[in-house]
Amino acid sequence: MWFILNIFVILGFSFAQNTSIWDVSVKFCNNNSNTKSLWMVLDAGKEWEICMEFSNFSDDDVDISYGFVDGVVTSDKYKSKACKNEWDNKIFGQYVKQEINKITIPSMSKVRQKAYIKFPAGLTGMINGCLTYFVSNVKDTTTIDSAMFDVLVRKASFIDVLVWWKLSRNLKLSNDWKSINSYYDSKNDKLVLELKFDNAGTVNEGVVMNWTVSNIFGYNAIFSGNVVKVVSDSSQVLRVEIDDIPWYKWPFNINLNIESNPEFDFDSASIPDDMKESILISAKTSAFIIPWILIYILWWLLILIILIKILVKHIKFQ
Repeated sequence: MWFILNIFVILGFSFAQNTSIWDVSVKFCNNNSNTKSLWMVLDAGKEWEICMEFSNFSDDDVDISYGFVDGVVTSDKYKSKACKNEWDNKIFGQYVKQEINKITIPSMSKVRQKAYIKFPAGLTGMINGCLTYFVSNVKDTTTIDSAMFDVLVRKASFIDVLVWWKLSRNLKLSNDWKSINSYYDSKNDKLVLELKFDNAGTVNEGVVMNWTVSNIFGYNAIFSGNVVKVVSDSSQVLRVEIDDIPWYKWPFNINLNIESNPEFDFDSASIPDDMKESILISAKTSAFIIPWILIYILWWLLILIILIKILVKHIKFQ
């Protein structure tokens, strides 16, 4: 059915006539180009810009609606291109993000617009799409077998995208920051650790941390955290709160064992086993926490020592 409807849109040409739509054209302006169609080679998992320049050659202002739909290439020897219906965007259109879809183009003027496209990680291959546009709220009337129909006349420009995705895993503690930051939250009586991770890979990572907290007085406790996602090509600070610490606090030694496993957003059956192995990271840090009660005890102990010394001297002089 969609193909029958698309006899009205072939490479920007329509059998129905509408004066306003033929006074409007669009060209793509990526990298300062000026082309009627767009060919792109994109990395999956990253966002890319689509630059469009609409031109109005008429003497009147024109309101244009535009959007992105899936495209197809016929399987015959001609390999003709066509565009699917406005609501058919399961392959190409759903991955395009546009802030607006209606614009007014002043008479004899040009207006530039931008949209953004991001294909999901794991997607590879040739993707065909279309930029379609039409004059808002304007329809033509045509007659087929003595029956009259309202036809929404649109024009289209083709977008062909070769999508490729390189699998890589690269998770580590950040180098541009103190990788482990620790402090005492006195209000909630908690020891807080903050770890910054850099995920330079193309796969989301599920990070789980286990840590041991100990001190010279024999305190030793083992803790485990929940799995936290660190998105690909990003940095993220993970926060750990430790509330089971002795009242006397004092310096703590903290040993962390970090395990990360890939979180694929697609069928990973074809992914090599070595790319599914866990990434293991070990780290150590110290946290110096001195509670106020200990400061008071030390203060009064100092005063007591001073008083004892004074008393001893007084006794000697007698």
